[in-house]
Amino acid sequence: MKKRFSALALCAALTVGLLGGAPAQASTGDCTMSGTKATCTGANQEALRGNSHITSLELDNAPIQGDVLGTMNELTELQYVGGLDVNLQETLEAPSLTKVGAYFRTKETKVKNGSTFTLPTFKFLDGQPFEFTFEDDLKGWGDNPPAKKVGFNTFKALRPIYVTVFNRNFWDTFYVGGRQIDWDIDLGDMWMLHSYDYLSWNGTGAFNVFYTPTGESSVVKPSATTVPAGTSVTVSGTLSPAGSYDRTECTWLRDGKVVEKAAAEWKTGCQYQLTKADSGKKLIVRAQHKPDSGWAESVFSTTDTLSRTFTVQEPVKFKVGNLGNVAVGKKVTAKVSGAPTGTKIKYQWRRNGQTIKGATQSSYTPVAADLHQRISVLVSGSKPGYFGLSFESNYSDKIVKGKFSVTKAPSISGKTVFGQTLKVNPGTRSAKPGKFTYQWLRDGKNIKGATKTSHKLGLADIGKKISVKVTASGTGFHSQTSTAAKNQLISKAKFVVEKSPTVSGKVKVGGKLTAKPGTWSPKPDKYSYQWYRSGAPISKATKSTYKVTGRDRGKVLYVKVTASKKGYISKTATSKVK
Repeated sequence: MKKRFSALALCAALTVGLLGGAPAQASTGDCTMSGTKATCTGANQEALRGNSHITSLELDNAPIQGDVLGTMNELTELQYVGGLDVNLQETLEAPSLTKVGAYFRTKETKVKNGSTFTLPTFKFLDGQPFEFTFEDDLKGWGDNPPAKKVGFNTFKALRPIYVTVFNRNFWDTFYVGGRQIDWDIDLGDMWMLHSYDYLSWNGTGAFNVFYTPTGESSVVKPSATTVPAGTSVTVSGTLSPAGSYDRTECTWLRDGKVVEKAAAEWKTGCQYQLTKADSGKKLIVRAQHKPDSGWAESVFSTTDTLSRTFTVQEPVKFKVGNLGNVAVGKKVTAKVSGAPTGTKIKYQWRRNGQTIKGATQSSYTPVAADLHQRISVLVSGSKPGYFGLSFESNYSDKIVKGKFSVTKAPSISGKTVFGQTLKVNPGTRSAKPGKFTYQWLRDGKNIKGATKTSHKLGLADIGKKISVKVTASGTGFHSQTSTAAKNQLISKAKFVVEKSPTVSGKVKVGGKLTAKPGTWSPKPDKYSYQWYRSGAPISKATKSTYKVTGRDRGKVLYVKVTASKKGYISKTATSKVK
C-alpha cells in the first residue's frame, strides 16, 4: 500500500543512528565517519572511496556520487537529505545497497520576471521521472502541465506559485538486477516559486525641458538641446512593475561632479534647473527607484542612468503691457518694455488664441469678426547669442461695438433752384462703414420717399430750406448720423426767352394784328398779352389779337407777352413796334 512518508518520521529517522554504538569519529574532507556509519555534508567524499566497512551513509545536502558509491562494497543503507537537483540512479552503483531513504527539503526559488525558468530533472531508480502538480496557473498550461515541459516563461509579475513534487511510489520496493531495494521517500511539503523584478523605467526614461516665465507662450520643446538659463529639466518614465508604491530619488552630475541631489518624489521623475554653468557640459542623472517596504521580497531597487548635453543661453526677457479697453474700429497698440538693447521685435495678433492672418504690426484695428471675441498679441524677441522668447499679452475683455467718428463731414452740391437736383456726398468716417443711408428734409422735416443720394427740388421746396441726414452703419459698429444742409431758401426758376414775341398784320384802322409769343425755355404753361399804344396800355386789349381803331391813327402799336408756369418766376417780353 502506498503512503506518504512524513517529515516528522524522516527527522526521527535522521536523528536516531542507523547502527548501534559507534567508535570515535573521524573526519576527512566533507565526510565524518563513526564506526560503520558515515555522514557527508559536501562534495569532497574521497575518503569514502574503497571503504569496505561503512554500511550506512547519510548525505546531508551533499551530492550523490556513483563513482564513489561503486567502491563501497558493504554499503547497504543510504539516506539523502537535500534538494530536487539529484540523480537517484547514482545510488545503484553501490553493489550491496538494499535500502534508500530520501527527504526533499521545501525550496523557495526566485526567478526574474520575464526570464525562462527550467525545473530540475529528477528520476527514480527505474529511470522514470517524478510527477509534478502546479497549484497555480502558468500562462495557460492549466493546473497540471506535463512533467516534460520543464522550461517556461515566468508567471505574472510578483505572483507566487506553488509546485508540489510527488513520487509515484512511497514505501515501495524495487528490484534492480535481481537485487531488492526498499524505497522510502518524503517531501518537504511544497516548493514555492517567486518572480521578482527591479524597479526600472525599462527604456522609457527621457529628458523633458520646460521654461515658463509669467505670460510666456510655449517656447521650449521637450526635445530641445538649446535652452534658456532657468529651464527646468525633468527625467521621468513609466516605472515597472506598476503599483509598487515606488519613489525615485535623483543625483545630478555635471561632467562627473555631483551638483544636486533631488528630494524623493513619488512616482514622478527628477527635476533640475539649468544655469549657464551647465552649457556644453555632460549632464548625467542617476535615478534610483525604491519600492515600498511591503514589496521588499519581490521588487528591488535599481538605478537608471541617462545623460544629455545642453547649450544654455541667456533668455531675451521683456514685458508686454495690458491691452486696455478694445472696441471694433479702435486701433490698439502693443506696449513692450524692458527688452535688451538690440532686440528685434516681431508681433502677431491673435483672436481667441488663433492667429489673425496678416496682423503682424505693432498696432491692430479690430474688425467686425472680432466683435464679442477676445484678442491678444504675441510678441517675439530675438537677439544674437541670446535665447529668443515670445510673450503674450493679456486677453482683452470681450470686444464691444465701435463708434464711427466723422473725419470729413457730409456735404450737398447743386443749385437751390426749383427743378434742380441736389446731391449728397456722405463724407468719411474713422472706419469704412458697411453702408450709408439717407433722409432728405424740408425745413427739418422728413421728405417722404426722399432716401436716395440725390433730391430733385419740387414746388413744395420753394421757399424752404433743404438738408439731408446721412447715417453710417456696419457690423460691429453703432450707427452714426450726420446732417448736411443748404442754408439758402429754394427759389423759383427763371424763364429763358429764346425768341422774342412778334406781331403780324396791317396797321390800319379796322386791320387785325396777331401776336406770336415767341420761344421760351422751358415751355410756359400759359401766356398773357397786353397791347400798348405809344407806350400806354390799351384798355381791355389782352388777347393775342388786336383790331386797329381810329384812336391808333398816328400811334405806335406793340404787344407785351407774359409767360407763366408753376415753380417759375413770370417773365414778360415785348415785341417790336408796328
